Amino acid sequence: MKYLILIFSLVFTTLLVSPEKSLAQVTCEGSPAADNRAGRKKVKKWDNCKGVQFYHTRKIELKYDGFFIKGKRTGQGTEEILAPAEFFGEIYIGEFKRNKRTGQGSLVYASGDKYVGEVKNSIRSGQGKYISVNGDVQEGYWEKDILINGKYILVNGDFQEGYWEKNFLVNGFVDSEMSDGAHYVGDWKNKLINGQGKYTWPNGDFQEGYFEKGFLINGFYDGETSEGAHYVGDWKNKGAGGQGKFTWPNGEFLEGYF
Repeated sequence: MKYLILIFSLVFTTLLVSPEKSLAQVTCEGSPAADNRAGRKKVKKWDNCKGVQFYHTRKIELKYDGFFIKGKRTGQGTEEILAPAEFFGEIYIGEFKRNKRTGQGSLVYASGDKYVGEVKNSIRSGQGKYISVNGDVQEGYWEKDILINGKYILVNGDFQEGYWEKNFLVNGFVDSEMSDGAHYVGDWKNKLINGQGKYTWPNGDFQEGYFEKGFLINGFYDGETSEGAHYVGDWKNKGAGGQGKFTWPNGEFLEGYF
């Protein structure tokens, strides 16, 4: 019976002192480690402990405060850029694996922009959200630091959503202002207005229906024509087709079925 009580006591004591708790309390020997040969030699011996390391990569000077496993920055940590001046203050808080930002984290850039989400090998990879200092938001799936599938929302509420290539929307849906000041709401395909949608000019004129390569094919048109007249009515095969009305600047008009 005494032996059973002793065994129970040992097991209970082991459970109270969990590996995770003990790891959090262990400071790496000789921390902080300076950015020199002696410091790097010191870090190689750090294992299952928490420490501070100063180091550099190319021309960037950094400070890391977090966990180490087998001499590598691995686990939860904070990495801050100290120099050069244009990157000063950039800070990443999140997961690391073998000296790389890998896992879930948040990154605040020197510009004030912020990214929250998945990273891999120190670049944006996976689900994440990028918030610009001006309020614009990019949210979705990232690969190699570029948004691949997701939504770009401007601070005024306009947005583009779908599949992206090199920061250009390829296929998806748009509710946004165009380069000519018009506002388009509808389908987007092959980097152009393609599919069902509505295109509204600043003066209120609009065209609505099915588009191909930016041109209305079939639908409804309320706007100026190339002849200078204003047409309101059905649109078919890229032109007036169906019930409609042409009105010229001098007041003359033509109404009927075209």
